[in-house]
Amino acid sequence: MQHKRSAPRAPAELRELNARELVFVEALGQGDDNCVAYTKAYGPHNCSAATLRVNACRKAAEPQIQEHLRALRAVGFYNARLTLQHRIEAELAFAQRCEDAGNYGAAGGAFDRVNKMLGLYVERSEVTVTTDPATTLKELAAMIGEGELEVRH
Repeated sequence: MQHKRSAPRAPAELRELNARELVFVEALGQGDDNCVAYTKAYGPHNCSAATLRVNACRKAAEPQIQEHLRALRAVGFYNARLTLQHRIEAELAFAQRCEDAGNYGAAGGAFDRVNKMLGLYVERSEVTVTTDPATTLKELAAMIGEGELEVRH
């Protein structure tokens, strides 16, 4: 029984984090990667990107950080913020999976959505009315059972 696994802690029993660790956990919960979250919490460092990545990964692997992340995921906080760039990357990955599966229609639709998100084109609809608006209002009033509809400008 010496290797018995302890029961998971309830959210009320989570260890307290300091202010920087709370910022780090919230940034991770909102979808930031380890390095971005570490920089938000601990500020910019004058170190190499590799050193920053190692420090950020070590911090993310700490038990109290993992416990708080599990609690946030349990209540649905994980990836609460979805940036435009994340959405575009996800849509492009979906388009690639569709192409690989031979579903070119769905892939084309995904590429259309990416182009809209990038602002390359916008769908517009133009409605041309050939009848008099007063006639149209009278027809609508008759359809809904009203005697007359009031027109305001």
